[in-house]
Amino acid sequence: RFNTCIQIDHDDRSILGKSVYDSYETLKIIFSQHKIRNKIKRELQSNALFNIAKYELTQNNRLKAISFFTKSLFTDLNNKQSKLKVNVLIKLCTGKKNTEIRKII
Repeated sequence: RFNTCIQIDHDDRSILGKSVYDSYETLKIIFSQHKIRNKIKRELQSNALFNIAKYELTQNNRLKAISFFTKSLFTDLNNKQSKLKVNVLIKLCTGKKNTEIRKII
């Protein structure tokens, strides 16, 4: 039997704040307390890690951004954003400017 989980969005929630880390921690708590299909878990975790990577990129933390983009990619290889993540990783690793990378994500 599966339960419905609802995450409430509000005006103050943004990828520009540390709330992306809170969202990821919330997911981990939900996963530990509820039975959720692995496919959905992987997709939600991958998306949360992707949001953390985007946040780190806005903070000019390239190494952290690379780390989280990589984790996001390998958490769910079948994610519809996988090609974008690979493209961003290539640009990060080849020294493209953060402003150029932010335009594609």
